[in-house]
Amino acid sequence: MTRQLNINLKGRIQKVKASDPLLPLFEAVTNSIQAIEELDQTDGKVLVELVRGTENGSLKLEERNPIIGFVITDNGIGFNEANIQSFCTSDSQYKANKGAKGVGRFTWLKFFPKVEVNSHFCDADGTKKRRSFFFTFDGVEDELQENSSEKSNKTTVKMTDLKFEFKDKLSPDMDNVTNSLLEHFLSYFATKSSPIITVKDGGEIRL
Repeated sequence: MTRQLNINLKGRIQKVKASDPLLPLFEAVTNSIQAIEELDQTDGKVLVELVRGTENGSLKLEERNPIIGFVITDNGIGFNEANIQSFCTSDSQYKANKGAKGVGRFTWLKFFPKVEVNSHFCDADGTKKRRSFFFTFDGVEDELQENSSEKSNKTTVKMTDLKFEFKDKLSPDMDNVTNSLLEHFLSYFATKSSPIITVKDGGEIRL
């Protein structure tokens, strides 16, 4: 199933004036924090995993290998019907009370040709469901909804193929990502109710 977005998606993304490849990460983590708040989750967790390039077909985790993407996982409310409808609506007002403008996800496609989403959530009738899809210039593609055996909510966003023109703009240093997240989300870290945000780079874990 493909959900068409009622906008010229390519034209909309061309208007995104941004060159920092950390921006889609910030937007994804913001979405995770808001999803945790929407669920009123007291044990909120956001995990950011760094995806590095490969050499000779095998993944190497030395700092010299470039970061080419991120995998963001949270235990927030997930992509229930209300959230998938909002996701497919440009300039959605669904989260306006949180300061959201409804356009942040477009930055994902500014830097990545395709983003994969896999979400386990609780449906309106209490049934545990799983919704998975790809977000591309064509909209929301290959959407699948089925029952889930997961006991807890879990949403994963994978953006793992940074466009060539942005690769030299992203430092391979894990500390750069960690410090940038700390700076960007300083107001969240200052509150006791903020979720735990962790950055993982192979065997290294920060924050």
